[in-house]
Amino acid sequence: MEAEILEALRRLYAGDASASQALEAFQCSPNAMAVASELLRSSAPEVQFFAASTIHRLVAHAQDKQALNYEWLLQEALRVSPAARRELLAALATAAGAPLAPKALSFLSQEATWSIGVELLLALPPPWPQLSGVCAQLSPWFGRGHDERLLLCALRFPDGIADTPVSQHLESAVSAGKIFEIPEAASLPGPLCQCLFRAALAALSRGHLDAAASVLSDLPPCGLDLLEPAEFLLKAPVVSTRLAGVELWSRLVQQLGETKDPRFDMAFARFRECFFPAAEWVDGEDPEPLREALWSLVVAWQLASPKRVTLVEPAFEELGRVLTTGGCWQRAEAALWLLAKYAKGGKKEEVQKASQAPLLIFTKLQNLHESVLLPLEPLVGCVLYRQAQ
Repeated sequence: MEAEILEALRRLYAGDASASQALEAFQCSPNAMAVASELLRSSAPEVQFFAASTIHRLVAHAQDKQALNYEWLLQEALRVSPAARRELLAALATAAGAPLAPKALSFLSQEATWSIGVELLLALPPPWPQLSGVCAQLSPWFGRGHDERLLLCALRFPDGIADTPVSQHLESAVSAGKIFEIPEAASLPGPLCQCLFRAALAALSRGHLDAAASVLSDLPPCGLDLLEPAEFLLKAPVVSTRLAGVELWSRLVQQLGETKDPRFDMAFARFRECFFPAAEWVDGEDPEPLREALWSLVVAWQLASPKRVTLVEPAFEELGRVLTTGGCWQRAEAALWLLAKYAKGGKKEEVQKASQAPLLIFTKLQNLHESVLLPLEPLVGCVLYRQAQ
């Protein structure tokens, strides 16, 4: 059987679809658990992994999880390859859940089994149990090639993290752009959150935009400290990074509205400056997800302000700029899109000039020199498109 499985796996890796069907049929067979248990003894890592993933799958669908031999699974996990080990520990955690935590902690304290303890803790499904002392037990094992897994474990069970060297490892990893999530950020001490905030800003300055944005989004409210990173991300050349900037702006707007911060107008002015560059059309990328997120952000600004601030006038300023000084036609197109959103959103009284914008543009075109008209051709196309909607 081992030779057959190994051959099927090699065919699968070579792109043979029939091999996938054969392996699937094996995993659904009545004796799959018994055969998979035997296959764990294979010396081939790929066979071990397939056997372990089969056991994981069967455990996940088992009706009587209490009938499983947990000690046997643990013993096998100590012996097999790292990839197969993770599958077996995931199967074990699926079956037993939080009661396995003490066992994981006992593994974590021993030189020979600490990596098993880490993987077992990471395999526990949410909601994660409240465990104390995990970070203190993780500290001795850094620098052995498993720092990423150790930090992930520390972030899930952060009790006491600020009092251990783990906090320094975490700060360095955030600064290097290696951390994309702080799942229990609300439970971290305030001073540590401030250190992580500064580390995320350092990651931002080093070009780790997505990682920094994710960490900044997870950390507790930071008020106007979010202004500069949000502004920076919204000006990024990549749409996905601009979306991360929208998320930071959304948090900032919510905090400004809740606290009635007197610097609201200043923050809105900064947002206004970077909105239209962010909403510009990007060749080769779908602008709709970003634009819908930007529109939701515009609405959030309006709802958070007693003045009900809008971007109607700035939109017309962008249109006027392209007509009078040869401004950016992509921004003018974005302005037309925004005016259309305001009009469709029931704000027609605020954008009465919107329906006149195309006529105004064509009137102005009549008086422009031919050398000026050529760069405006894309904008004319945008106007005609908008009018046809």
